[in-house]
Amino acid sequence: MLGPSDPETASVGFTRGDDGTVRVVVARADQCQATRLQLYGAPTAQRPTWEAVRTPTAPPTWDGDLALGQAPPGWTVIRSTARSPDRATQVVLANDCYGSPQDVPTPTSLQEEQVVAYEDVPAEPEKQFLAQGTGGFSPCGDAWFVSALRSAKIAAATGAAGVTVLALGLALRPGRGRDATMARR
Repeated sequence: MLGPSDPETASVGFTRGDDGTVRVVVARADQCQATRLQLYGAPTAQRPTWEAVRTPTAPPTWDGDLALGQAPPGWTVIRSTARSPDRATQVVLANDCYGSPQDVPTPTSLQEEQVVAYEDVPAEPEKQFLAQGTGGFSPCGDAWFVSALRSAKIAAATGAAGVTVLALGLALRPGRGRDATMARR
């Protein structure tokens, strides 16, 4: 179960590469916690068009930025569709529990050596972004597990209550039940 980070924080920033393409920038503190990188072709897409996961032998951090569709060193690409990665509209960098989708900006809205992490926050120098990051992910742990378990219990209870109400409604409808059967004989 992967939920949005709480509070929702950007896990990546974007910069323009020397070749004019969008590049993904991840601060070292966030790199250490990341386990999954996904690209989506549309904001409403349910499945990523490209996805990479950290392997046990992957180094904890990597140098530099990544092209859209480029896995960090030591990561494994587990999904790649025919859609070109540079046409992605959203990027999700996640740990085992949380990830926050971020809209990919257009290359023309970016400047070299400046990083945009949030649409409503001014760009900052890439070195500054790499040093401080975005605050990282919400930690996985007991609080996350208890919250996920609570949500599952609420969903199960709500579903069970709905089925009970439906069954009672069908059983107690006028013209149904034992009295109706006796009247037809």
